[in-house]
Amino acid sequence: MILGAGPAGVGTALGLRLHNYGGRTVLVEEEATPGGLSGCFGWRGHHVDFGAHRLSHNVPEIVALARRIVGPELHEPKNSQGLYFADRVLRFPPHLAEWLSPALLARLTLFGCGFLFAHIKSSFSADPENFVGAIKRMFGETMAEKLVLPMTAKVWGNPEGFSADFARQRFTVASPVQIITRIFNSKKDMTPPTFFYPEKGFGEIWSRMCEWLELRGAELGFGDRPTKIVVENNRVRRVEFANREAIEEDGLELVSTIPLIELIPLLEGFEVDRQIEDAMAAVRVRSLHVGAFEFDTPGILPTKVVTFPDPAIPFTRIFEQNGFSRESVCEGKTVIVIERTVDKGGADDQRDDQTILDEMEKGLRQFSFMPMDKMSARTMQRKPYAYLVPEDRTTEAMQILNYRMGAITNLHLTGRFSDGEYDNCDYACEKGIFLGAMLSGKISEWDYILRLEANRGRVITG
Repeated sequence: MILGAGPAGVGTALGLRLHNYGGRTVLVEEEATPGGLSGCFGWRGHHVDFGAHRLSHNVPEIVALARRIVGPELHEPKNSQGLYFADRVLRFPPHLAEWLSPALLARLTLFGCGFLFAHIKSSFSADPENFVGAIKRMFGETMAEKLVLPMTAKVWGNPEGFSADFARQRFTVASPVQIITRIFNSKKDMTPPTFFYPEKGFGEIWSRMCEWLELRGAELGFGDRPTKIVVENNRVRRVEFANREAIEEDGLELVSTIPLIELIPLLEGFEVDRQIEDAMAAVRVRSLHVGAFEFDTPGILPTKVVTFPDPAIPFTRIFEQNGFSRESVCEGKTVIVIERTVDKGGADDQRDDQTILDEMEKGLRQFSFMPMDKMSARTMQRKPYAYLVPEDRTTEAMQILNYRMGAITNLHLTGRFSDGEYDNCDYACEKGIFLGAMLSGKISEWDYILRLEANRGRVITG
């Protein structure tokens, strides 16, 4: 029994079927479609992603699986990123001609000097113990304060309480020599890397995987959610749902990918004591607001994705949906998707959709490259759970909750809001496949633990 059809839940079901699990596999999802935060929604004939998601080369096993299941509709376009800085979009990898202005070169010189000084200084100093110190060491003080830390605050919240481990896991920095080579070398091997993307939006990957599962006997239920989980003698005995019959079977194994702070209140027969209550209260979450704007023109942005570190701009990044796949958007149209993250339940999160869309539209209007006179429609979607705030307090709380839930011997937690581990969709899917292999008896629980430990703390890119 698997709760949640995001990448972790779909991955677990895949792990069961790929390892020839002989029992019943049931996957239940509250939303109407799979994919979770990595899914997409339909609007005016378009397939719109909830974020600028791409399948990278980082986990080749997941790429191989996606190729097999999605088939020829999984394409491999080139990556193109942009950073809005000094009133212009700077493409990455850098294009030298775009950087040749006196004002910009002066700023970049300051960044470069700070960067080089930080790298020299790091050879003679101990590793920083906090996030801000680690970022300043990686990028130099000027670049950190002008670009990296403001962007971090827009995505994850105030970084003062974040751990240095999160900096090392989520941010990578090329050496000074590599950066100079990227600017001046135009050889083919220095061009942007590719990624993998299906024709009908990123959610098509998860929809195709679910179709594959159903053909192999898995039971999928969308638009449903658990309402009660009965625990007896440290085992889940029964799971009740809003729209389907309860599941109560001998040998039941329950996999949960839903937010742990939502799962625990459903437990009946399990004592929720003060330690668990305090840990649940300490968990902080960021929510995602997605604005989609339709334009009557076939292309707009100079890159697929543009990131905005400036705190005055009311969103973190925008991307062109049809830049990822022309087939995901109706002919002759462009859909610009805006992302912004806020504290879940905070004042920004409680504003109505139209007010937020008005603010997003006002933000777009300040850029000369946006043809606002051709905008024809707009809409908004919300994802209540986008990120766990990567502060020490939240991390410690999730560790406590995971340890206490370990007392329920047939409950297995996976996915970022369940096990507390930061991941991207391909990493989450891979972890789910490992779990499915363990539940199928193909690997031991010890091997499963070792695989998770080996992957803990690896750099998350994309």
